[in-house]
Amino acid sequence: MAIEYAEEKVAEALEKAQGNKAIARQYLVEWIHRDHKLLLGLTALHMKGIIPFWVERVDAKQKIAEAVDKKTADSVNKTVQKPKTFGEDMLRTFAGQGTAQFGLETGSVPLRKKNASQTHIDAINLIVSKNKTKQD
Repeated sequence: MAIEYAEEKVAEALEKAQGNKAIARQYLVEWIHRDHKLLLGLTALHMKGIIPFWVERVDAKQKIAEAVDKKTADSVNKTVQKPKTFGEDMLRTFAGQGTAQFGLETGSVPLRKKNASQTHIDAINLIVSKNKTKQD
């Protein structure tokens, strides 16, 4: 019902603008501010994609925040062995144990780089083989 209403209003705007699409758009923008039924009609089809996107996005952020909180709590609860000597402390620092790295202000352990998937490797090999045949 809202979609049909929107179509009627678009037709009305085109008629009022004498077929000029730019002016018809201006009329519609003005009418949207006062007529929420028109806004709903114009955006109803898009809302079916926008709403699930935002639900998934917020849900993912909450899960990440929960995981980070849990990881932080677990790391705080672990007992960190204190170095026995100043030299041992320096060696641990040089070895990178528990030291903050540039760009990782949280000081957490950097994520390991993931290996390329087999499909990615196959694609690269395919490109290389095509380039070899072109050069021959």
